[in-house]
Amino acid sequence: MRLAATIPLAALLLAFSFLSGCPQQPDCGGHSLGEQWIADDNCNTCTCTEHGTACTEIACEPEDYCEEAADCEEKDLAHIMCVGHWECENNKCAWKCEESDAEGTGMTEMEAKEIAERYVRKMGQYRENTGINLKTASAEELECKGCWALKLEFDFLTDENAKEVKTAYALVEIREGEVAEHAISTTGSRAVEKGNNVKVHYVGTLDDGTEFDSSLGKEPLEFEAGAGEMIGGFDAAVIGMEIGEEKNVRLPPEEAYGEYNPALVMLVPRKQIVMEQELEAGLMVALNQPDGTLVPATILDFNADFVRLDLNPPLAGKALNFWIKVVEISG
Repeated sequence: MRLAATIPLAALLLAFSFLSGCPQQPDCGGHSLGEQWIADDNCNTCTCTEHGTACTEIACEPEDYCEEAADCEEKDLAHIMCVGHWECENNKCAWKCEESDAEGTGMTEMEAKEIAERYVRKMGQYRENTGINLKTASAEELECKGCWALKLEFDFLTDENAKEVKTAYALVEIREGEVAEHAISTTGSRAVEKGNNVKVHYVGTLDDGTEFDSSLGKEPLEFEAGAGEMIGGFDAAVIGMEIGEEKNVRLPPEEAYGEYNPALVMLVPRKQIVMEQELEAGLMVALNQPDGTLVPATILDFNADFVRLDLNPPLAGKALNFWIKVVEISG
Protein backbone atom coordinates (compact mmCIF):
# COMPACT_ATOMS: atom_id res chain seq x y z
CA MET A 1 0.00 0.00 0.00
CA ARG A 2 1.41 3.38 -1.03
CA LEU A 3 1.25 6.54 1.04
CA ALA A 4 -0.13 9.65 -0.57
CA ALA A 5 0.11 13.24 0.61
CA THR A 6 -2.52 14.77 2.87
CA ILE A 7 -5.49 16.04 0.92
CA PRO A 8 -6.71 19.34 2.42
CA LEU A 9 -10.42 19.72 3.14
CA ALA A 10 -10.66 22.39 0.46
CA ALA A 11 -9.31 19.92 -2.09
CA LEU A 12 -11.92 17.34 -1.11
CA LEU A 13 -14.68 19.92 -1.45
CA LEU A 14 -13.28 20.76 -4.85
CA ALA A 15 -13.29 17.11 -5.76
CA PHE A 16 -16.94 16.72 -4.84
CA SER A 17 -17.85 19.71 -6.96
CA PHE A 18 -16.41 17.96 -10.01
CA LEU A 19 -18.71 14.99 -9.39
CA SER A 20 -21.84 17.01 -10.04
CA GLY A 21 -23.54 16.62 -13.37
CA CYS A 22 -23.83 13.49 -15.49
CA PRO A 23 -20.58 12.56 -17.26
CA GLN A 24 -21.03 10.51 -20.41
CA GLN A 25 -20.68 6.77 -19.87
CA PRO A 26 -17.53 5.52 -21.65
CA ASP A 27 -17.67 2.71 -24.20
CA CYS A 28 -16.36 -0.21 -22.14
CA GLY A 29 -18.40 -3.10 -23.49
CA GLY A 30 -21.01 -2.94 -20.75
CA HIS A 31 -18.57 -2.36 -17.87
CA SER A 32 -19.15 0.66 -15.62
CA LEU A 33 -16.67 3.45 -14.94
CA GLY A 34 -13.91 2.29 -12.60
CA GLU A 35 -14.77 -1.43 -12.93
CA GLN A 36 -11.86 -3.87 -13.36
CA TRP A 37 -11.87 -7.31 -14.98
CA ILE A 38 -9.54 -9.95 -16.36
CA ALA A 39 -9.61 -10.30 -20.14
CA ASP A 40 -10.74 -13.63 -21.60
CA ASP A 41 -7.19 -14.67 -22.46
CA ASN A 42 -6.15 -14.25 -18.79
CA CYS A 43 -3.19 -12.19 -19.97
CA ASN A 44 -4.60 -8.71 -19.45
CA THR A 45 -6.22 -6.83 -16.61
CA CYS A 46 -8.58 -4.13 -17.85
CA THR A 47 -10.14 -1.01 -16.31
CA CYS A 48 -13.03 1.07 -17.60
CA THR A 49 -11.86 4.71 -17.70
CA GLU A 50 -13.59 7.85 -18.91
CA HIS A 51 -11.64 7.42 -22.15
CA GLY A 52 -12.68 3.79 -22.66
CA THR A 53 -11.08 0.42 -21.88
CA ALA A 54 -7.46 0.47 -20.64
CA CYS A 55 -5.64 -2.88 -20.37
CA THR A 56 -2.30 -3.84 -18.86
CA GLU A 57 -0.56 -7.13 -19.68
CA ILE A 58 -0.03 -9.52 -16.78
CA ALA A 59 1.41 -13.00 -16.41
CA CYS A 60 -0.26 -15.38 -18.86
CA GLU A 61 0.24 -18.53 -16.79
CA PRO A 62 -1.73 -18.64 -13.52
CA GLU A 63 -0.27 -20.31 -10.46
CA ASP A 64 -2.17 -23.56 -11.11
CA TYR A 65 -1.25 -23.77 -14.83
CA CYS A 66 0.05 -27.19 -15.92
CA GLU A 67 0.80 -29.31 -18.97
CA GLU A 68 1.00 -32.62 -17.11
CA ALA A 69 0.36 -33.93 -13.58
CA ALA A 70 4.07 -33.73 -12.73
CA ASP A 71 3.88 -29.93 -13.08
CA CYS A 72 1.30 -29.80 -10.28
CA GLU A 73 3.41 -31.92 -7.95
CA GLU A 74 6.25 -29.41 -8.25
CA LYS A 75 4.04 -26.47 -7.25
CA ASP A 76 3.20 -25.43 -3.70
CA LEU A 77 -0.56 -25.57 -4.19
CA ALA A 78 -3.02 -25.77 -1.32
CA HIS A 79 -5.89 -28.25 -1.48
CA ILE A 80 -8.55 -29.64 0.83
CA MET A 81 -6.82 -32.54 2.59
CA CYS A 82 -7.78 -36.04 1.56
CA VAL A 83 -6.02 -39.11 0.22
CA GLY A 84 -5.58 -38.42 -3.48
CA HIS A 85 -3.36 -37.21 -6.29
CA TRP A 86 -2.85 -34.32 -8.72
CA GLU A 87 -4.23 -34.35 -12.25
CA CYS A 88 -3.85 -31.80 -15.05
CA GLU A 89 -7.23 -30.94 -16.59
CA ASN A 90 -7.41 -28.34 -19.36
CA ASN A 91 -4.03 -26.96 -18.27
CA LYS A 92 -5.26 -26.47 -14.69
CA CYS A 93 -4.12 -28.45 -11.65
CA ALA A 94 -6.91 -30.42 -9.97
CA TRP A 95 -6.62 -32.50 -6.77
CA LYS A 96 -8.53 -35.78 -7.01
CA CYS A 97 -9.58 -37.61 -3.85
CA GLU A 98 -9.20 -41.37 -4.06
CA GLU A 99 -12.20 -43.47 -3.16
CA SER A 100 -11.27 -46.21 -0.68
CA ASP A 101 -12.84 -47.67 2.41
CA ALA A 102 -11.52 -47.72 5.96
CA GLU A 103 -10.70 -51.43 5.79
CA GLY A 104 -8.44 -50.75 2.81
CA THR A 105 -6.12 -48.72 5.05
CA GLY A 106 -5.43 -51.75 7.21
CA MET A 107 -6.15 -49.68 10.34
CA THR A 108 -8.76 -50.50 12.99
CA GLU A 109 -10.67 -47.99 15.04
CA MET A 110 -8.67 -48.97 18.12
CA GLU A 111 -5.39 -48.32 16.31
CA ALA A 112 -6.68 -44.92 15.21
CA LYS A 113 -7.59 -44.10 18.82
CA GLU A 114 -4.11 -45.03 20.03
CA ILE A 115 -2.52 -42.76 17.41
CA ALA A 116 -4.81 -39.88 18.43
CA GLU A 117 -4.07 -40.33 22.13
CA ARG A 118 -0.31 -40.37 21.55
CA TYR A 119 -0.67 -37.21 19.51
CA VAL A 120 -2.58 -35.41 22.28
CA ARG A 121 0.18 -36.30 24.73
CA LYS A 122 2.78 -34.84 22.37
CA MET A 123 0.84 -31.60 22.25
CA GLY A 124 2.13 -30.93 25.76
CA GLN A 125 -1.28 -30.27 27.25
CA TYR A 126 -1.92 -33.77 28.47
CA ARG A 127 0.56 -34.91 31.13
CA GLU A 128 1.05 -38.54 32.05
CA ASN A 129 1.23 -39.81 35.64
CA THR A 130 -0.86 -36.92 36.99
CA GLY A 131 -4.19 -38.69 37.19
CA ILE A 132 -5.53 -36.63 34.31
CA ASN A 133 -8.26 -38.34 32.36
CA LEU A 134 -8.05 -38.91 28.59
CA LYS A 135 -10.98 -40.58 26.91
CA THR A 136 -12.24 -40.96 23.37
CA ALA A 137 -15.75 -39.60 22.93
CA SER A 138 -16.40 -41.06 19.49
CA ALA A 139 -14.83 -42.13 16.22
CA GLU A 140 -16.23 -41.83 12.72
CA GLU A 141 -15.22 -42.08 9.09
CA LEU A 142 -14.74 -38.90 7.09
CA GLU A 143 -16.36 -38.36 3.70
CA CYS A 144 -12.95 -38.72 2.05
CA LYS A 145 -13.01 -42.45 2.94
CA GLY A 146 -10.07 -44.29 4.39
CA CYS A 147 -9.78 -41.63 7.11
CA TRP A 148 -10.75 -41.67 10.77
CA ALA A 149 -12.03 -38.63 12.66
CA LEU A 150 -11.47 -39.10 16.40
CA LYS A 151 -13.41 -36.78 18.70
CA LEU A 152 -11.50 -36.66 21.98
CA GLU A 153 -12.40 -35.24 25.36
CA PHE A 154 -9.66 -34.92 27.95
CA ASP A 155 -8.60 -33.01 31.05
CA PHE A 156 -5.32 -31.13 31.16
CA LEU A 157 -3.21 -28.71 33.18
CA THR A 158 -2.38 -25.37 31.56
CA ASP A 159 1.17 -25.68 32.95
CA GLU A 160 3.12 -27.75 35.48
CA ASN A 161 2.28 -25.39 38.37
CA ALA A 162 -1.42 -25.03 37.58
CA LYS A 163 -3.88 -26.29 40.16
CA GLU A 164 -7.02 -26.06 38.07
CA VAL A 165 -7.76 -28.92 35.73
CA LYS A 166 -9.52 -27.86 32.52
CA THR A 167 -11.47 -29.83 29.95
CA ALA A 168 -10.43 -29.80 26.31
CA TYR A 169 -11.98 -31.17 23.14
CA ALA A 170 -10.09 -32.20 20.04
CA LEU A 171 -10.85 -33.51 16.58
CA VAL A 172 -7.92 -35.56 15.27
CA GLU A 173 -7.98 -36.85 11.69
CA ILE A 174 -5.97 -40.01 10.98
CA ARG A 175 -4.90 -40.89 7.44
CA GLU A 176 -2.65 -43.78 6.46
CA GLY A 177 -1.59 -44.34 10.07
CA GLU A 178 -0.56 -40.74 10.76
CA VAL A 179 -2.16 -37.56 12.08
CA ALA A 180 -2.99 -35.43 9.04
CA GLU A 181 -4.90 -32.65 10.77
CA HIS A 182 -6.21 -31.66 14.17
CA ALA A 183 -8.39 -29.03 15.83
CA ILE A 184 -8.64 -28.26 19.54
CA SER A 185 -10.73 -26.28 22.03
CA THR A 186 -9.30 -25.52 25.46
CA THR A 187 -12.18 -23.40 26.77
CA GLY A 188 -14.25 -26.20 28.27
CA SER A 189 -16.75 -25.84 25.44
CA ARG A 190 -16.85 -27.51 22.03
CA ALA A 191 -18.32 -24.42 20.38
CA VAL A 192 -17.14 -20.86 19.76
CA GLU A 193 -18.54 -18.32 22.19
CA LYS A 194 -18.32 -14.53 22.14
CA GLY A 195 -14.98 -13.43 23.59
CA ASN A 196 -13.12 -16.61 22.62
CA ASN A 197 -9.88 -16.38 20.68
CA VAL A 198 -10.38 -18.47 17.55
CA LYS A 199 -8.27 -19.67 14.65
CA VAL A 200 -10.00 -20.56 11.39
CA HIS A 201 -9.07 -21.58 7.89
CA TYR A 202 -11.17 -20.03 5.14
CA VAL A 203 -11.59 -19.62 1.39
CA GLY A 204 -13.43 -16.55 0.08
CA THR A 205 -15.07 -16.49 -3.36
CA LEU A 206 -17.42 -14.24 -5.34
CA ASP A 207 -20.68 -15.51 -6.84
CA ASP A 208 -18.93 -16.11 -10.19
CA GLY A 209 -16.45 -18.46 -8.47
CA THR A 210 -13.52 -16.00 -8.40
CA GLU A 211 -11.36 -16.63 -5.32
CA PHE A 212 -10.38 -13.34 -3.65
CA ASP A 213 -8.68 -14.65 -0.51
CA SER A 214 -7.67 -17.88 1.24
CA SER A 215 -5.72 -19.05 4.29
CA LEU A 216 -5.02 -22.53 2.90
CA GLY A 217 -1.29 -23.17 2.78
CA LYS A 218 -0.77 -20.37 5.34
CA GLU A 219 -1.26 -19.84 9.06
CA PRO A 220 -4.94 -19.82 10.07
CA LEU A 221 -6.71 -16.51 10.64
CA GLU A 222 -6.80 -15.56 14.34
CA PHE A 223 -9.25 -13.10 15.95
CA GLU A 224 -11.50 -12.54 18.97
CA ALA A 225 -15.01 -13.75 18.27
CA GLY A 226 -17.69 -11.08 18.58
CA ALA A 227 -15.21 -8.24 19.09
CA GLY A 228 -15.88 -6.55 15.75
CA GLU A 229 -12.43 -7.37 14.36
CA MET A 230 -13.98 -9.10 11.31
CA ILE A 231 -16.73 -8.14 8.90
CA GLY A 232 -20.10 -8.65 10.59
CA GLY A 233 -21.37 -11.67 8.68
CA PHE A 234 -18.11 -13.60 9.03
CA ASP A 235 -17.95 -12.88 12.78
CA ALA A 236 -21.55 -13.97 13.29
CA ALA A 237 -21.06 -17.16 11.24
CA VAL A 238 -18.25 -18.39 13.49
CA ILE A 239 -20.21 -18.00 16.76
CA GLY A 240 -21.60 -21.41 17.73
CA MET A 241 -19.37 -23.43 15.37
CA GLU A 242 -17.86 -26.50 17.03
CA ILE A 243 -14.19 -27.40 17.00
CA GLY A 244 -13.26 -28.92 13.66
CA GLU A 245 -16.62 -27.94 12.12
CA GLU A 246 -16.76 -26.73 8.53
CA LYS A 247 -19.47 -24.61 6.97
CA ASN A 248 -20.25 -22.59 3.86
CA VAL A 249 -21.89 -19.17 4.20
CA ARG A 250 -22.97 -16.49 1.74
CA LEU A 251 -22.84 -12.91 2.99
CA PRO A 252 -24.90 -10.22 1.24
CA PRO A 253 -23.13 -6.84 0.86
CA GLU A 254 -24.73 -5.40 4.00
CA GLU A 255 -23.12 -8.19 6.08
CA ALA A 256 -19.75 -7.82 4.34
CA TYR A 257 -18.27 -4.51 3.12
CA GLY A 258 -21.54 -2.67 2.58
CA GLU A 259 -23.25 -1.39 -0.54
CA TYR A 260 -21.23 0.48 -3.15
CA ASN A 261 -21.49 4.26 -2.57
CA PRO A 262 -20.97 6.36 -5.73
CA ALA A 263 -20.48 9.45 -3.54
CA LEU A 264 -17.13 8.00 -2.41
CA VAL A 265 -15.72 8.38 -5.93
CA MET A 266 -13.99 11.76 -6.15
CA LEU A 267 -11.67 13.83 -8.28
CA VAL A 268 -8.53 15.10 -6.55
CA PRO A 269 -5.93 17.49 -7.99
CA ARG A 270 -3.05 15.39 -9.28
CA LYS A 271 -0.48 17.59 -7.55
CA GLN A 272 -1.91 16.49 -4.20
CA ILE A 273 -0.96 12.85 -4.85
CA VAL A 274 2.70 12.14 -4.03
CA MET A 275 3.88 8.62 -4.83
CA GLU A 276 7.20 6.82 -5.24
CA GLN A 277 6.06 5.32 -8.55
CA GLU A 278 4.13 6.34 -11.61
CA LEU A 279 0.36 6.61 -11.30
CA GLU A 280 -1.48 3.56 -12.56
CA ALA A 281 -5.14 2.64 -12.62
CA GLY A 282 -5.91 -0.01 -10.01
CA LEU A 283 -3.17 0.97 -7.54
CA MET A 284 -4.15 1.32 -3.89
CA VAL A 285 -3.07 4.45 -2.05
CA ALA A 286 -3.54 5.64 1.53
CA LEU A 287 -4.64 9.23 2.00
CA ASN A 288 -3.13 10.96 5.01
CA GLN A 289 -5.84 13.03 6.70
CA PRO A 290 -5.14 16.08 8.93
CA ASP A 291 -6.00 14.04 12.05
CA GLY A 292 -3.34 11.46 11.14
CA THR A 293 -5.71 8.71 10.02
CA LEU A 294 -5.16 6.83 6.77
CA VAL A 295 -8.00 6.35 4.31
CA PRO A 296 -7.41 3.64 1.66
CA ALA A 297 -8.42 4.47 -1.91
CA THR A 298 -8.12 2.95 -5.37
CA ILE A 299 -6.93 4.93 -8.39
CA LEU A 300 -9.59 4.59 -11.09
CA ASP A 301 -8.08 6.84 -13.77
CA PHE A 302 -6.27 10.15 -14.16
CA ASN A 303 -5.24 12.88 -16.57
CA ALA A 304 -2.73 15.71 -16.47
CA ASP A 305 -4.69 17.64 -13.85
CA PHE A 306 -6.83 15.26 -11.79
CA VAL A 307 -6.92 11.75 -10.31
CA ARG A 308 -10.22 9.93 -9.86
CA LEU A 309 -10.18 7.98 -6.57
CA ASP A 310 -12.58 5.39 -5.21
CA LEU A 311 -12.78 5.33 -1.40
CA ASN A 312 -15.14 2.33 -1.40
CA PRO A 313 -13.61 -0.94 -0.14
CA PRO A 314 -12.60 -3.08 -3.15
CA LEU A 315 -15.31 -5.64 -2.32
CA ALA A 316 -18.07 -3.13 -1.55
CA GLY A 317 -21.40 -3.99 -3.14
CA LYS A 318 -20.48 -7.65 -3.64
CA ALA A 319 -21.90 -10.77 -2.00
CA LEU A 320 -19.12 -12.89 -0.49
CA ASN A 321 -19.02 -16.67 -0.10
CA PHE A 322 -16.84 -18.30 2.56
CA TRP A 323 -15.82 -21.86 3.40
CA ILE A 324 -14.83 -21.75 7.10
CA LYS A 325 -13.24 -24.38 9.35
CA VAL A 326 -12.60 -23.84 13.07
CA VAL A 327 -9.19 -25.23 14.08
CA GLU A 328 -8.64 -23.73 17.54
CA ILE A 329 -10.71 -22.20 20.33
CA SER A 330 -9.03 -20.69 23.38
CA GLY A 331 -9.27 -17.84 25.88
